[in-house]
Amino acid sequence: MKKLLSIVFTSLFVLCGCTRKTDSSISESLSDSASSNSKVENKYVKGQRIYDIAYEPDGYRDETLSLEEFPDLSFVRSNNKHELYIEGRDKLISDSQKNGAKGIYLADINNDGYTDLAYYQDRRKASSNTSYLVRIYDYHNDTFLFNDDNGKRSILDLDDEGTLLIEELGNAHSSSFDELERAGRFLKGKSISFEWFTFESKLKSIYIQESAPFTHEMNATISKTKMMSLYLVGIGDEKLEKAVPFESISVTQNNDYYSFEKGNSVVASIFYIYFSFLKVGKVTIDFSIGDVNTNVVVNITE
Repeated sequence: MKKLLSIVFTSLFVLCGCTRKTDSSISESLSDSASSNSKVENKYVKGQRIYDIAYEPDGYRDETLSLEEFPDLSFVRSNNKHELYIEGRDKLISDSQKNGAKGIYLADINNDGYTDLAYYQDRRKASSNTSYLVRIYDYHNDTFLFNDDNGKRSILDLDDEGTLLIEELGNAHSSSFDELERAGRFLKGKSISFEWFTFESKLKSIYIQESAPFTHEMNATISKTKMMSLYLVGIGDEKLEKAVPFESISVTQNNDYYSFEKGNSVVASIFYIYFSFLKVGKVTIDFSIGDVNTNVVVNITE
C-alpha cells in the first residue's frame, strides 16, 4: 500500500511540473499575464459615442451640436430629427439634398495624437433607404481615412470595453432588428484595419411606438384597453423562437392605476403590452430589458 501511495504522489509531482513556484515567480507570472492583457487592450482603438439613432430612437434632442475637438464644424439637426448635417468644411458640408450622420463617434483612429471624426449615414437619399456607409474623417489633415464604398450595410458601434467597432449588417428587415454578417474592432495603426468577429445579438434601445418623441407622453381612457407596441432595436434574429422571454421584459406595476398583459407579435423585435386603466390621472410607466430602458407618461381620462 505504501508503495502504491508513493507512485501516486510521484505521478502528481511530475504532472505539476516537479517544482514549486516561489512568491517572486508567481508575481512575475501575474505581471507577465497583465502585460499580455495590456498589449491586447492597447492594440484596439477606443472610441466615444456622441450620437447614434440606434441608441436614441427619438432622434437628437437639440437643434445643433458643437464639439470642442472640431471648432470650425457645426452639426445641424435635420427636420426629422434623426440626422445631423455636418457643416464647416467643403469635404464634409451637408445640406437638405444630402445625407446627414445617423451616428457620430470620436476616436484617434490613425494613432497620430489627434481626434478623428467617425460617422455613418444613409447610402442614398430616399425614404425607403435601408443601406448605410461609414466614413472616417481626419480633421487635423482635412482628409478621409475611410470612405466605405464596398456596398455593405455598415454602421458604427462600441463594444463593452469602449472599443470602436464597424458592424456589417445582413439583409434589411421591415422592423427594428438587423442581422449581423460580421463586426470588426478597429486596430491601432496609420492605416485602417480590423479584427473581425461575430455575435448573435445586441439590444441597443427600446421604445414605445405610440408615445410622443422626447416627452414620451400619450393619452388613454378608463375602461378601454390600450395597446402599446414595445420595439426592440439592435442586432438580432426576427424569428419568434429567438425572441426574449416575457419574464425578461420588466413593466412597472401600479395596481391603483392599471393592469396589463404582455403578448408577442409576429416578429421577435416587437411586443404588445395591453393596458387597462382604472382611474383618472397621470402615471409614468417604465419598461426595461436588462439595463436597456424607456418610459411613457400616460394621461388617463374618463
